[in-house]
Amino acid sequence: MSDFAADSRKASSLPPSASQTSYTSATNAASNSSHEERLSRTWKTMGTAAIQMLSKSEKAVASQLEAQQEQQRHQQSPDLASLQAATKDNYKQLDECVVTFLKARIEFLRLLNHIEAKIQGKAEEMESLETYIQMEPRIGGMKRKHTDMETQPTTVDATLPIDGADPSTH
Repeated sequence: MSDFAADSRKASSLPPSASQTSYTSATNAASNSSHEERLSRTWKTMGTAAIQMLSKSEKAVASQLEAQQEQQRHQQSPDLASLQAATKDNYKQLDECVVTFLKARIEFLRLLNHIEAKIQGKAEEMESLETYIQMEPRIGGMKRKHTDMETQPTTVDATLPIDGADPSTH
């Protein structure tokens, strides 16, 4: 059995207020972790919340259908009142699961954007370093290969001409 299924089963057995509290405490504890670890935790929270939403919505729809069937029979009994109360309770739990999912989604996207910016920053840093190395002047007879994105590597003579000398003699 996967950890994800076990986590979802454990989280669905908790009351919604406890799952909300666990999400908040997990988010606070995760603030000291690396963004990659926090991203995986948030992903698990999103998956758990989605599974909880499906379960709660099935319960809410089933209890609402049962209450409607009782109402169609025109039986004003204590069972009808308890069914309506159960339906309201199920919808309240579903709303809390949706809120948990949306908070986890916001956290997930924020972390994903941060990691993307981190990767993009490293790519820009590498590109600027390569540009700096290519622009650095070379003295002597060494030749350097320059690569363009659009063309094949070309060899360029990096020697400096002597003042007053014919550049074609180098």
